[in-house]
Amino acid sequence: MNGVAGRSPGIAVLASLLLLEILAPCSAAARLPRRRLFRVDGADHVQVWRATRGGPFFYRAKLAVDADGAPTAYHPQNTGLDDLRNARGDHGQWVGIVIDASTGRPCVQGPDDPAPGYYVSQTSLENESVSGQCDPRRYVDATQIPYFVLPHVGMRRGKARLGDVAIVVNRANGRVAFAIFADEGPRGRIGEGSIALVARLGIDPDPRVGGVETRTVDYVVFPDSGDGIPLAVDEIERRGAELFAGWGGLDALDAVLPCTALACPPPSRPVRSESVTRPAAPRIPQIRRECRGEATKPSHPRGNRSRP
Repeated sequence: MNGVAGRSPGIAVLASLLLLEILAPCSAAARLPRRRLFRVDGADHVQVWRATRGGPFFYRAKLAVDADGAPTAYHPQNTGLDDLRNARGDHGQWVGIVIDASTGRPCVQGPDDPAPGYYVSQTSLENESVSGQCDPRRYVDATQIPYFVLPHVGMRRGKARLGDVAIVVNRANGRVAFAIFADEGPRGRIGEGSIALVARLGIDPDPRVGGVETRTVDYVVFPDSGDGIPLAVDEIERRGAELFAGWGGLDALDAVLPCTALACPPPSRPVRSESVTRPAAPRIPQIRRECRGEATKPSHPRGNRSRP
């Protein structure tokens, strides 16, 4: 289960992005003012914005790797995908591992589970059709599903709900991915995604040493875009492509989170990871409309966590 079983977004998704870049009205994004929505202070200092006309909220941040929900995320001997320290909160309590209510001890997978002997790792978003709390199938598998993480303020001030959809853009290489809000992170931290999401963005997806600490990843979160339940990858991609196109696409993103020397450098070769197999990720079509008057611009580890 260590490999990321995923695939690049389908032809329909890529086609919608391409058509968006060619056909979307120029004026819609060229004059898109923004306002401060909330700020994440603590380990990370990130300003979160929303366009004054409403719609999604957005921010530029790092991208740490989250293994939560993967059947092989954590092992009692610390041989899982991620370090056991990342499954504990600030006070030493388990936050990334399910606790058996009847025993008060961490749930360990049995012979009929996907990864016998490993702990059962949880996500905030759950598949409630799976009744057992200690069943690993109840949670969103980080190696299979591209998901992102928000602190509680993203729900309180941003009005995001578990299951909502976002587009995530790696400004360092131009790669994009659609993702679902599946895990609530600790206060003061923002900029985290599943192994599958990180892999799609061409970044080292190893939870122990991967991710990127520089603020070169853009997140556009669409509140009230989900159903409060886990979604299949196809549905995440379909909804994400439609929402991003309706908002204004890459032109709108450039208008509210402009490129900088750090965030939009020339493309470089993606970091390779020997421990996790990554699917290929698409690049945003490098097409700009002439009316913008711009030249075309080609385009580590987590600390202890605590859930509110």
